[in-house]
Amino acid sequence: MELDLLGEQVMLALRFQESGFDPELELQDEVENQTARARILFSDSDGRWFMRSESIPGHLGIKAIAVDQENLYLETSPIKVEDVRRAIVDRMLPFTFQDDGFVDVTTGKQLIFLGPVTKPEIEELGLRRLWTIPTHDLDGLRRSMVVRMVDTIYSVDAYEVEEVEVSSVPVISQASVQRLSQQLQIGLQQRMLLEQRPVLSLSTRTTGEQTQIQTLELRQIMALNHQLLRMGADELPDFFSRFIEKHGEKAALRVAIFAVAGKVKAAKPSLSWREARQVARKLLHAA
Repeated sequence: MELDLLGEQVMLALRFQESGFDPELELQDEVENQTARARILFSDSDGRWFMRSESIPGHLGIKAIAVDQENLYLETSPIKVEDVRRAIVDRMLPFTFQDDGFVDVTTGKQLIFLGPVTKPEIEELGLRRLWTIPTHDLDGLRRSMVVRMVDTIYSVDAYEVEEVEVSSVPVISQASVQRLSQQLQIGLQQRMLLEQRPVLSLSTRTTGEQTQIQTLELRQIMALNHQLLRMGADELPDFFSRFIEKHGEKAALRVAIFAVAGKVKAAKPSLSWREARQVARKLLHAA
């Protein structure tokens, strides 16, 4: 079956699970567009394996992907209920949607469980939901159904995502336009670094320690954001170059593709996210 980017990355997690968590398993990472061993793509936390942030699709609605012996886990922003129901009908998916998940219409069995919308303890993090998908007794057909359902919500962009804020700058010159553009891109990068990390899917024993680490990282990101907002237009190019040097061109490119793809999809909603990203890559390459 043809999948969008989230579906492809979820399939990597399921293949890793099926292998018995073989660290040397080679997987095709569609986000990074490269083949990598599972030990590079996933890290273990108390028997639960989390996909690295670099391999999470570049969308603020997707927070984390994880897998253990029994379940597949996703953390996402809250979903737009009416958009989800419309997508199920439009794409003839064999599910009914309930407040706490998705039920197989043929068997009446719930295959996807949704936790409540939760505000993390870290104040600056946005609302999120934990998806739990029991995988141990899924046959091939129903596994495909589940992946397709998860992927469809990504394709139709049915997430409630908070907008990235940038400082207000009067647009009176080309320099002002450039500054706003750079602030938006850096703001997206900072928001991705902040949001794309597991919170609800962390095992209980490691949650306290992980929260302390996240709080420290959050303070660093927020300090960086305050520094950015105080800068003039002539200071931004050097700052942006140092920022890219620290976090890598791939991460910056991923955010740029996400930003451009969002504009492409807004202009032509009929495009899938995969198609919008393909257009975005061409536009960025041409630029």
